[in-house]
Amino acid sequence: MSEQMFQWVFTQWQGSGDSNKQLYKSAHAIHAALESEGWPLRLVDVPADEPLPLENNILGYKNLKVYFESACTLLKQADPQKILTIGGDCSIELAPLSFINQKYNGDVAIVWVDAHADLNTSESSPSKKFHGMPLRMLLKDGDEAVISKLFSTITIDQIVMAGIRDIDPPEQEFIDQQNIPIIPVASLNKGPEELIEAVKRTGKKHVHLHVDLDVIDPSEFSSFMCITPGGITRNALSKIITGFGEAFDIVGCTLTEYSSPNTDELPFVLECLRSMKQALK
Repeated sequence: MSEQMFQWVFTQWQGSGDSNKQLYKSAHAIHAALESEGWPLRLVDVPADEPLPLENNILGYKNLKVYFESACTLLKQADPQKILTIGGDCSIELAPLSFINQKYNGDVAIVWVDAHADLNTSESSPSKKFHGMPLRMLLKDGDEAVISKLFSTITIDQIVMAGIRDIDPPEQEFIDQQNIPIIPVASLNKGPEELIEAVKRTGKKHVHLHVDLDVIDPSEFSSFMCITPGGITRNALSKIITGFGEAFDIVGCTLTEYSSPNTDELPFVLECLRSMKQALK
């Protein structure tokens, strides 16, 4: 039987190359906190420590492919109508976003709220870390062995970016060529209205909301992998999540890259997740 909403914590850290395993520990901290509130969460765990050899121009490629395929199997079995995914690094998006896109026959706007575009290929990536590649791979540009296992691929006209400000030159060239809309930080700090209007212009009936916490300015929040100055306020992120829940049929939400398990910033992360859960109803 198909599940109405699938809520899961995916502890994958390997896509970030996180040598201190803070993403792994932090995903477990979120899981423990939400389980204590009675959330019906699935935990998709990975090894806490393993080498990340370079293969196919991707660090940790072999095991990342295995974890991705396992996530696909789980989603296929659950067959949910809506998905809340908690990470973990940004490459955990591959399974849930491709599943939701297939479920709604591509009638899904993808809102990428992130400091980074995640549009590198394995060839263009300077770091060779998988978490900088998922959106490009979902666009059917990347490792064919992974792409062939996606539930579906997406198209450029589905994407709206928000808060992106640390862009590698090949990514910027791709964005310019494809004319991908980016709503700037200054606008987002005033409110979610411009972003909401940009998503409405896609003409899509449903929305998948991706949030990497590094979209927030480090002066207000610092528990993420990639410190990137010039971000949005915590209040702006909260307003985006609640505003989208009111304006759209949200069918997928993903929150990624929280990286400090013992910080006093965990309550804000949990607040964002509660808002995401409410937006999915």
